[in-house]
Amino acid sequence: MRLGFKIEATENGKTIGVASHKRALISTL
Repeated sequence: MRLGFKIEATENGKTIGVASHKRALISTL
Protein backbone atom coordinates (compact mmCIF):
# COMPACT_ATOMS: atom_id res chain seq x y z
CA MET A 1 0.00 0.00 0.00
CA ARG A 2 2.81 2.36 0.91
CA LEU A 3 4.67 1.42 -2.27
CA GLY A 4 1.57 2.14 -4.35
CA PHE A 5 1.27 5.56 -2.75
CA LYS A 6 4.96 6.21 -3.44
CA ILE A 7 4.54 5.31 -7.14
CA GLU A 8 1.40 7.46 -7.40
CA ALA A 9 3.21 10.42 -5.80
CA THR A 10 6.11 9.96 -8.24
CA GLU A 11 3.72 9.95 -11.21
CA ASN A 12 2.09 13.14 -9.92
CA GLY A 13 5.53 14.67 -9.50
CA LYS A 14 6.43 13.81 -13.09
CA THR A 15 3.20 15.35 -14.39
CA ILE A 16 3.74 18.53 -12.37
CA GLY A 17 7.39 18.63 -13.46
CA VAL A 18 6.48 18.34 -17.15
CA ALA A 19 3.77 21.01 -16.83
CA SER A 20 6.11 23.46 -15.07
CA HIS A 21 8.85 22.68 -17.61
CA LYS A 22 6.51 23.47 -20.51
CA ARG A 23 5.42 26.65 -18.73
CA ALA A 24 9.10 27.62 -18.30
CA LEU A 25 9.76 27.04 -22.01
CA ILE A 26 6.73 29.14 -22.98
CA SER A 27 7.77 32.00 -20.68
CA THR A 28 11.30 31.84 -22.12
CA LEU A 29 9.91 32.25 -25.62
